[in-house]
Amino acid sequence: MKKIYFLSFLPIFLISALIVSSEEKLKPTFKYSKEVLPLDRETREVQKRYRGKIFDSHAHLTIREGGYCDEEETSNSIVNAIKKTLDEENVSQITIMSVPNSGIMKNYSVDVQKSLKKVLGKRMYLLCCTHYITNWANQQYENKAKANDLKDELNEIFTRLNRDLQNPLYSGVGEIAFLHFNKRYHQSLINFPANYSPFLKILDKISNSNKKNLYFNLHTEPIDTDNEDSYHDMAFGGAEFLFKRYPNFKWVYAHSAMTPPSNVRIILKKFPKLMMDFNLKKSNKGDHKGWAHLSNPSNNKWEPYEDWAKLMEEMPDRFMVGTDTKFCQRGRTIGIRQYKKQIKRFRKFLGALNKEAAEKIAYKNAESFFNTK
Repeated sequence: MKKIYFLSFLPIFLISALIVSSEEKLKPTFKYSKEVLPLDRETREVQKRYRGKIFDSHAHLTIREGGYCDEEETSNSIVNAIKKTLDEENVSQITIMSVPNSGIMKNYSVDVQKSLKKVLGKRMYLLCCTHYITNWANQQYENKAKANDLKDELNEIFTRLNRDLQNPLYSGVGEIAFLHFNKRYHQSLINFPANYSPFLKILDKISNSNKKNLYFNLHTEPIDTDNEDSYHDMAFGGAEFLFKRYPNFKWVYAHSAMTPPSNVRIILKKFPKLMMDFNLKKSNKGDHKGWAHLSNPSNNKWEPYEDWAKLMEEMPDRFMVGTDTKFCQRGRTIGIRQYKKQIKRFRKFLGALNKEAAEKIAYKNAESFFNTK
């Protein structure tokens, strides 16, 4: 009783600080399913492909040492090729950001992203900063470092944030991850709690900036597909914690939270302003590796699963196309051929939805969300 009596006289802000700084395990306040849905479940037949314009709300442009575009292409040739492709594929607008693991890429550069933004102008939104936030936070967590141990490094990050957030080329921050596992291509692991204090110091700095209508693209994964371990509490509890702590951000939950539509419905109802982008990945046939565990909205023929189609028609205002294309990251080309394939996938997928849902998801939702008319 004495302990309770003592705490009752602590100022509320001190109690809140103790709760936040403890980095206890976060759990969502909502119930969810851990079910991995079968890949052969019911799909919806595509009668006619969607042929209207598309706003791609999630794509990447990666320039790094040891890559390919930086060796074989100039900045101008990369920019011109991407612009030409967007024109040819009737992609009216695009949002470009760095991948979560860009911070460990040698001599990673965002210069070509900026060049593309200058050429495309209002056709493109550019997100910043993950290349010096996500991997850094993960490394410090692995080192068991606390915010007080990292004052100099945090100040350096704050200086970069001030510069980038004041740059009119940038509209927000992303793709930030605190859970990112190895699905393919030997991806580096990112695994730290959303309430890790140095990470929150950075997000607090972003929140307190003068940047208005700041878009924030968040990536989490509820399953480590290498060993099938569940991280649902950490993913959903961490995301909920961030959504509530930073209500001023315009949140996008990347890749439809990589969870079945039943969970997505619950999350979207709980956070009425939250948007989700979604991509279409091929699941490995006959097993549950890689993206197969992460609830792809379509089968390998790009036909939507019926449960996803019903959800998107039930909540057509909450989803946006997000190809997750990685220009220049793999192969010996810019990635134009792969991008065209991605757009074809989405046109087939959207063709199975009713007209209203297809148009909203294809471009209208993104136009409204990113304030473009």
